[in-house]
Amino acid sequence: MPTEDSKLNATDGLDDQDLQHLDLSRENIALVVIDMQNDFLAEGGFLHKMASGRKQKKKEQKLKPLALGTDIVPRIAELAARCRRHGGSVVWITSVYGEWRLKGLPKPKPQPLLPKKQDIAQGRTGNDTLHAGTHCGKKCCERDSWGACMFAPMAEAVDSSTDVFVEKHYYSAFTDTSLHALLNERKTSSVLFCGVTANMCVQASATDACLLGFKVAVPWDCTWASSSTAKSKARRALRRQGALIVRDGTSICLGDDPNVNRRMVSPTTSTCKTACLCACV
Repeated sequence: MPTEDSKLNATDGLDDQDLQHLDLSRENIALVVIDMQNDFLAEGGFLHKMASGRKQKKKEQKLKPLALGTDIVPRIAELAARCRRHGGSVVWITSVYGEWRLKGLPKPKPQPLLPKKQDIAQGRTGNDTLHAGTHCGKKCCERDSWGACMFAPMAEAVDSSTDVFVEKHYYSAFTDTSLHALLNERKTSSVLFCGVTANMCVQASATDACLLGFKVAVPWDCTWASSSTAKSKARRALRRQGALIVRDGTSICLGDDPNVNRRMVSPTTSTCKTACLCACV
């Protein structure tokens, strides 16, 4: 059962400016799932070890990434299944960090994607130095390690016949990866981002996607961060970059039955009237 803390984390920071419904039934979509790996979700992983030795403010409990992060697994699994039924792409992003250390190389420098003039005019500044960088701290998601493996309950949701895996080495899933080319090759117009953590890799990846010209949406209950404060800051930052924050994944209409969708979506209002899982029916 979801904990009370996890329910709060799922909706933290939402306000009237965020969407209760988003119709993407006419879009060519991709669901990009970020870092659902043992080091971020499993007991004994990187975040769990950090939390066990660190306390919040006096009146708060210790961080509990295991109790919070794992609650998003079934939500992401359901969203991935709906995305496939719609004919969209499901892309699983996994991190491998520390290669530079193993090879005796200097720390990698941040590689920010620079905003164009039109981006700046719209208030999009792109990733800051932190989000344009990579993990250079304690060992996390090292190649061939248990921590880098996909979290087992999430792995059950993978469809190996259709889904794609992309390995990243920076916080952003676009830095030095094939993700941008993959999305362009599949003529993707809208990208949904979910996974962990909302304030780091999800934020960094979604920000770059905005600069690359994609329509970006983040189902907020399918993301997680180690604190409500961090998640609230991420929401505000993403919204400034042009990303759409949607209250939950079931509020996104993907037109699960294409035949029903074409027949019942109004051509003038684009209002969804299908029997899908979105909240508009």
